[in-house]
Amino acid sequence: MGRILNELKNAVVIPFLFDVFVKLEEHDITVDDVIEILKIIESYFFRRAVCKERTASTDKFFSNLISEVNNIRSRHNADYLDVFKYSIMTASGNYTFPNDKAFETALKENALYNYIPKLCKYMLLTIENYGRAKERVTSDSLTVEHVMPQSTPKNTYWQNYLGLNWQNIYENNVHTLGNLTLTGYNSDLSNKPFDEKKRMDKGFCSSPLKLNKYLSEVDTWNEANIRHRGEILASIALKCWPSCQSLNNYNTKEAHYNSVSLDGDISVAQGRKPEFAELNGTQIFATSWKFLYSEIMNLLYKEYQEKMQLAFDFGNQGTFANIISKTEERTGLRGEKLWEQIIDDNPIYFYTNKSAPDFLAALVKWFEYLKIDLDNLKIYFQQ
Repeated sequence: MGRILNELKNAVVIPFLFDVFVKLEEHDITVDDVIEILKIIESYFFRRAVCKERTASTDKFFSNLISEVNNIRSRHNADYLDVFKYSIMTASGNYTFPNDKAFETALKENALYNYIPKLCKYMLLTIENYGRAKERVTSDSLTVEHVMPQSTPKNTYWQNYLGLNWQNIYENNVHTLGNLTLTGYNSDLSNKPFDEKKRMDKGFCSSPLKLNKYLSEVDTWNEANIRHRGEILASIALKCWPSCQSLNNYNTKEAHYNSVSLDGDISVAQGRKPEFAELNGTQIFATSWKFLYSEIMNLLYKEYQEKMQLAFDFGNQGTFANIISKTEERTGLRGEKLWEQIIDDNPIYFYTNKSAPDFLAALVKWFEYLKIDLDNLKIYFQQ
């Protein structure tokens, strides 16, 4: 897992892992539990990278995951590993664990080498080593090879080989999983014709790598074969970076919780601390009203970006006066934050120095503007 964290330049998980190892030291969990947790986190980050989900925003998720897991455990007297699986698989919004369908589609369709080139070698090597208990392949002498070369737009042989539709075939497939492999002889293979890459000394036919077996068996390298190989490798990748499932559903609708919806009396939230919310069946765990507000706004923005941007363009006026502003982050006399940027990659500022009812009143305005039923959101807090 260290490799993928280094490649993603993402150390946000370290505080959570520190807590995991403290629990191991205290004999609260086992070594096998830790190994499984590490594998799940590796799958989480790799799937998100493949699916073009941002990793920079996950610092909030992992910092809150410690208290979330511990709180659920204490309420249910539950197994740590099972609660961890439940928490990471029910994460929502910016923190979603991509499901099998989304992951498989991204593996087959996305130009992986174009946006995660450093992870492609790790990906291909992991697929190569799947099922190898011994004699695992190491990466020292291997590099990523494009079977249909990247230079195709300047290579008349490959253009003629692919046919009249060569440009579309190239643009749609050159950086996809089906067209990528590993070799120790990248410079020898270079931009050579496919048949030559197969049969030459040190070519695909003489390669000991499982990744190259399909390449040694097909007679032509066309779009159909690229996609077929992509499907084969994607099916292996699903086993290399699996999802997980908790044994129990730690349901939020329990007797010791009160709840409020936006179409109810929002004043009852005054002085209460939110535990979690449900929006259209999606669970959102919270540590504060501001955090919950931020999570909900990011979820709404993901689904209603165009319409919300129209509201952002007006700034601090009209319906959203004292709710959003186009001016930069500001603080109060005591240094407390008043206006904060809470949506990733959008320079709009939200007034966050609010009471619980004020946060809910702001959400009411957003839901009405976006024409979302107010009872679609329910927020739970302890009695």
